[in-house]
Amino acid sequence: MYSKSVLTYLLLILFVACKSTPQKKTRLPDGTEVLGVVDAEVEKVDLNPFLKKSEYDLSSYIKEAKLIPLETTEASLLGRISDVIMTSTHIYIRDNSKGHGIFIFDNKGKYITQIKKGQGPGELLRVSDMAFDNSNQELLVSQRNLMSYYSPNGKFVRNSKIPFYFAEFDITKDGYIFYKHDSQSDPSLGESDSYNIIITNKQCKIKQVGMPSTYKKCRFYTKSYMQESGYLSHRFSDTIFQYRHLDNMLYSKYILDFSSKKVSDKLLAKLSPRDLMKQDDYYFLGDFLETSKHSFFSLLSHRKKLYLFRDKKTKKVIGGTKVMRNNLFPSAGVAYRPMFASGDYFITIYTLPHPKFRESFVDHSTLFSEEDKLIAKSMKMEENPALILYTLKEF
Repeated sequence: MYSKSVLTYLLLILFVACKSTPQKKTRLPDGTEVLGVVDAEVEKVDLNPFLKKSEYDLSSYIKEAKLIPLETTEASLLGRISDVIMTSTHIYIRDNSKGHGIFIFDNKGKYITQIKKGQGPGELLRVSDMAFDNSNQELLVSQRNLMSYYSPNGKFVRNSKIPFYFAEFDITKDGYIFYKHDSQSDPSLGESDSYNIIITNKQCKIKQVGMPSTYKKCRFYTKSYMQESGYLSHRFSDTIFQYRHLDNMLYSKYILDFSSKKVSDKLLAKLSPRDLMKQDDYYFLGDFLETSKHSFFSLLSHRKKLYLFRDKKTKKVIGGTKVMRNNLFPSAGVAYRPMFASGDYFITIYTLPHPKFRESFVDHSTLFSEEDKLIAKSMKMEENPALILYTLKEF
């Protein structure tokens, strides 16, 4: 009979051998690899303690916050901000009104130029997504299946036609990852048309596909620029997947446990996505954002919103349905929910509130610098909003 230590050693050898054995790859008839999902590193996040109505003090977890006013000129006036990319030198704003233009500012908020709406060389007709290629220092903007390339300052470089339709995209170390909605059928893709993600090389030759398009309401998340991964899920799932550019593999990254409020498989099969989103008894996945040290999750129902932050190091979660107002964040113009992420920072938008709330922000906030508070005080209703960047402490 083997001793306990010998058995333990043998089991360890067996585990290592199994883990190091390469998985057999599945391929389509044309040779395209079908990505399986790797579950070895999945993290379970228990959200059940937060499902009841509750208030939380986000301000006590803020480590740093700063205000970046976006310069207002006749050419730079913004309408509705739908996407923000921040690099070390530039801020790129996608405006979903005013013809879906791209506005470019420097990292202090000084206006540089606008990529205008139009059908001429370098002009944009209908923007679907944008991303910044750090390796080649280019801004990429997609319009259906047309990709336009620009210098960091917005000078047009070239156009490239993508041989299929897609909704959103991201840049990998040696190509692109394209996200395709269920409704975007493209017969030219052949069997690859049955998948929601398509990975290509720089010449847009398809290498891999993944996420079969059997999911209802597939959802792709705001990309965290300057990081080497892209996230996706489908709205009625409890799992957030991560495609890692460095090893070209698809992982189950987070499983969110909100079991008592998760849509059942029976209901999922019975109701349409539109009807499911009208249910108040269940939550579905909203936004997901990630900085270098923290993650942000939101769960939504027809009338309820739950916002949660997670420390990636300690695994602790904070959040609730309502944010406490206090002297750190007293202003009604401050959106506590992050809308974008870049590097270390969550990003939200400061819109000018009623004057009495503006005075509260200027007079009582201990989080922002005196310079930032003076900027907030001097802002006018007809001017562009400002960006608020903030980081969180370890908790």
